[in-house]
Amino acid sequence: MTRSDYLELIMDHAINQGLSSPDFIRKVYAMDNAELAIMLDNRNSDAYYYRALTYLNRHETDIAVKDLKKAAKLGSEEAVQKLKELHRLN
Repeated sequence: MTRSDYLELIMDHAINQGLSSPDFIRKVYAMDNAELAIMLDNRNSDAYYYRALTYLNRHETDIAVKDLKKAAKLGSEEAVQKLKELHRLN
């Protein structure tokens, strides 16, 4: 299955479930782009950071924190700040 086949399958499923809002579609593409960036370069701190933001948007905080820690370890100052922010909220 190609990447575009995969995205088409997700979009078809979303439409069938009534989830075809532009916001949902943006979230799918954001996650897909982050996943692809990590596959291409698993030392890309920005990819982990943006994937973490997508997880946070989906209320998957535990997974987001793992990506933020990875991004911070790879040198992302934004990830460090986001981790501090999440820590203050808890």
